[in-house]
Amino acid sequence: MPGAVSRPTKAGPPWPGRRPRTGPAALKARPRLLLEYFKTLPDCRKRIGFYPLWSLVAIALLAHLCGAPGGQKDLAKFAKGLSQDQRRALGVRRQHGEYPAPSQPTFCRMMEHISPEELEQILLRAQEQIRRPASSDGHIVLDGKEPRHGDGHSLLTIASVPSQYYQGSALVDEKTNEIPVVRQLFKRLDLGGREVVLDALHTQDQSARELVLDHTAGYLLTVKDNQPTVRQTIGKVLTAPPAVFPPRQATAQMAGSRESNKGQLETRTLRSRVASPEKADFPSDEKVPLLRATSASTTRKSLP
Repeated sequence: MPGAVSRPTKAGPPWPGRRPRTGPAALKARPRLLLEYFKTLPDCRKRIGFYPLWSLVAIALLAHLCGAPGGQKDLAKFAKGLSQDQRRALGVRRQHGEYPAPSQPTFCRMMEHISPEELEQILLRAQEQIRRPASSDGHIVLDGKEPRHGDGHSLLTIASVPSQYYQGSALVDEKTNEIPVVRQLFKRLDLGGREVVLDALHTQDQSARELVLDHTAGYLLTVKDNQPTVRQTIGKVLTAPPAVFPPRQATAQMAGSRESNKGQLETRTLRSRVASPEKADFPSDEKVPLLRATSASTTRKSLP
């Protein structure tokens, strides 16, 4: 799998910040801290019954962390499975001596009243206090995901790697695609001196130019069949690496790895070469990597 790489022109400034609290007491305090942040969400409903908005958001977040589907019907089912003590701790108000589970229509109304922008800012502030401000090291990854259950908008998520620091997200309307949404997200982020990783859909000349010229960032892009000319040019500049390449023989131009995954032994070999925009036929390109992956079954058959 070929790709294109452009290095950033400058390093971003370090992020000053507080050291996060550590130890068992700090771990116990983090869920409570997050609930306190949720309580700052503005609730515009004229009448608040047994379920404050922050309580419903907390239940939805807990359901997501537990791997439950995200539909309103599934959230109601998850809430029904919580104990009385759990609902009380999550902010449900008492009714006739019990803490009732919110229904599907209740979660539907929550989705209508909540502001995605305000919720995102609360999550970012809570993350900053718990984990300290984001480091300027590492790559910025923008990745889109389709809904796992049913139809709906896809979601673009921004994260720093390897720290997995959440940087934000955006919905992709069904009438468009990820490309213009990603370019708008560039403007929300401080990308100076960072390397941005995007999948093959975003291997576009305009996206690469905006990253380098407008945001002084570098890029790591995948080249697939959506860019046949660039793919063919890379094939002329760089030959494919061998199928078997032990990691101990790694060099500046070639490296490899082996790992077992679901009964398959996968070998990845990577070859790279310094390039130029003219050689690669792509804006601001500085290096061309080529990845080859092979797999073989590691499952042993038992003798009869």
